[in-house]
Amino acid sequence: DTEVALAAAQAAQGEAAAGLREAEKGSKAKAAGQAAAEELKKKAEHVLENFIGYNVLCFNSLRDKVSKPEGADSPAPATSASPAAAKSTTPFAAISASPPAGSEAL
Repeated sequence: DTEVALAAAQAAQGEAAAGLREAEKGSKAKAAGQAAAEELKKKAEHVLENFIGYNVLCFNSLRDKVSKPEGADSPAPATSASPAAAKSTTPFAAISASPPAGSEAL
């Protein structure tokens, strides 16, 4: 009976070791998949940030173009002392200069 119990215990140990190896393989594959997903997410966030910045820049350009007086066909001189002239025109500056959505004063 002890030999049968020993054989059963060894078989169970072998099955457990095989299960552990499979779990470790799955864990490594899952970790690699998670790293790839995080990299993809980071790239998508960067693309979205650039898209939003570009749209804000376009909106600001169109708004400025529409808000010009009728007789002002020439652009304002670059040496203007106005704060608007000092603003950077990069998309990231346009994002940081605009208030976040839903922050309007009530």
